[in-house]
Parts: sequence; C-alpha cells; structure tokens
Amino acid sequence: MALKDEFQYYLDHQAELAAQYEGKVIVIKAHRVIGAYSSEIEAIRQTTKQHALGTFLVQPCSADPESTLQTYHSRVCFSYMTEYIAPGAFTYVTRSIASVLITPIFICAAYDPQGKDESTFRQYSAIWDTGATKTMVTQHVAKDCGLVPTAQSRVQGIFGVKTVNGYLVNIALPIQYPNRAQESIAIHHLSVLEAPALTNSLGQQAGQFA
Repeated sequence: MALKDEFQYYLDHQAELAAQYEGKVIVIKAHRVIGAYSSEIEAIRQTTKQHALGTFLVQPCSADPESTLQTYHSRVCFSYMTEYIAPGAFTYVTRSIASVLITPIFICAAYDPQGKDESTFRQYSAIWDTGATKTMVTQHVAKDCGLVPTAQSRVQGIFGVKTVNGYLVNIALPIQYPNRAQESIAIHHLSVLEAPALTNSLGQQAGQFA
C-alpha cells in the first residue's frame, strides 16, 4: 500500500488516533497502527526489524489539524553546486545585496554514526530560507542519494498546497576556523521533505540543477 494511502488514513482518523496516541510517533501500515514511539528515529529503528523501509508511514500524532502542514516560502532546498563558495564558520560575505543565501552542504541517507552502517555523503548547495518551517530536498537529490520515503506531509507555498514525501538524512556543514584545517558540523537523522518542482532565483527549474 502506498504511503499516500497511509497518510490519507491518518488524516481521515486524526482525531481518534490523537485521542489514543497524542504526542507519540505512530507507525501505520495497511491502515493499522503497528507501533507507537517517542521519536521518529526509534520508530524507524524498531519497525525496520520486521518491515522494509518505505512500506510503512512514520507519523507524529497530534490533534492539531495544522500539525501536518508545513510552510515553504521560497527556494530552500539542497542542490548540486554550480560554483564553490568558501566556507567561513557560517559567515556569508557578499559584495552586493544578496537575494539568496547559498552555502556548501553534504548530505546522505541517514545512518547511525555509532553503528556499523555507513552512507556516502554527496556535496550540494544549500539555499537557506528563514521563513520555512521545514528543511526540504529536491526530487533529484532524493533520487541521487537513494532516499527511501518514511513519511508524508502537506506543504503550502506559492504553488498552493501539495502532499510530498518525507525522509531522514544526515547532513554535514563545512566550517573554517582561523589557522585550522576545514572541519564540519554533522547533524544526524534530520527529518526533511521533498520540495515541489519550482523555479529558482536564477530562472532554472529546480530539477535541472538539483
């Protein structure tokens, strides 16, 4: 059964599910709750012991009807780098007024750094949007990194409201301290959504460069 069907089941039964599982992360498969956990990571780790990733929906449970709706104001996504931008400890320098903030980033499918699993990081560009309520990746990046959907969510923006896939990823942000070699800050098991296709600030379709 497709994740969109499981997500629709959650939306149709949100009130009654929240009455029982409010504040929990539930796992839905074949229109049935098969587990309730304290976090998305725990839900995935436990459920994948018996079910293949991508065959079940991981959904934070809340009675709030807006809890499944994320705001996407402009172009926040990860994409292939079109040019190298030297990192500077999260400092971005521009010689003119910048319409968009772009920094290097590394991304891969989520894995436990303390365990035996590993995944290969790929380098992209991150476009930062302080008005967005969720981090997003383009469809191309999701395919390029071999991401398997674990969730769905509704996203609203200039394109209206759409339902998109959700993934768990690891990211690394390169930083540069004075008189030290380049380092990076890693964030593990970050929940992201798949960005709808739209035009970026350069007039290109996101799918063409991401």
